[in-house]
Amino acid sequence: MSKKNYDNHNRWRNKTVAFRVSAEEDLQLETLVKLTGLTKQDYIIRRLLKRDVVVQGNPKVYKALRDQLSAVLDELLADGIGMLAALLAAGNLSFWLCDRALAALTRYYHVILKPKLKKKF
Repeated sequence: MSKKNYDNHNRWRNKTVAFRVSAEEDLQLETLVKLTGLTKQDYIIRRLLKRDVVVQGNPKVYKALRDQLSAVLDELLADGIGMLAALLAAGNLSFWLCDRALAALTRYYHVILKPKLKKKF
């Protein structure tokens, strides 16, 4: 008989639980797992049992957070420019104010955020 394999907390886990997810659900689950630093198994067990999910800081978590925030920032900048253009087209915003807001967003991105996002950990 082979030796039993115990996990890091000396637990014997011999039950298998499997389920199917859609591509969108898989992407969301993978993102959440990367942002916590846990294994997928530990993350799912903690969520199912309503335990706290504590983020374990490490370089992989830092990079996942950086990438996620960069994507959010890109989306916000794209939406912000689109909203400014829509307000300008509707006559609810002067061209001067729209130009100033766009310049401020662009300057903020290039001077403050972009250098921080490109730093290697």
